[in-house]
Amino acid sequence: MILRECSFILPGRPEMQSHVTLQETLCLIAGSFTATRGRGGWVAPDGRHVREDVTIYTVAVPYSEDGSEDYCEHKVCEAAIYAMTMLGRECLYWRASDGKVEMITLNPAPDVR
Repeated sequence: MILRECSFILPGRPEMQSHVTLQETLCLIAGSFTATRGRGGWVAPDGRHVREDVTIYTVAVPYSEDGSEDYCEHKVCEAAIYAMTMLGRECLYWRASDGKVEMITLNPAPDVR
């Protein structure tokens, strides 16, 4: 089976409960994942420089020429977006398996805490 990698970045450490729940979901969807700790930063709308601990997830998903395997990648993206909302965030950095990067936003983030 040929696989492709997709990845996304979420705030926080992989030990946080929201991350643990996501990790269990990723295993059910794709069979495995890799979580790497990192540090991220950006400029907020008010001009402040924001830096925080992040977790970078990499997930291998099936590949097919005809796109018939894209369902798995779609489910991984949905799980990442759900985790983003559980963390109270409005934006998700998503790198699709074709290499394209997208900032997925929900404005405003739903209050699920």
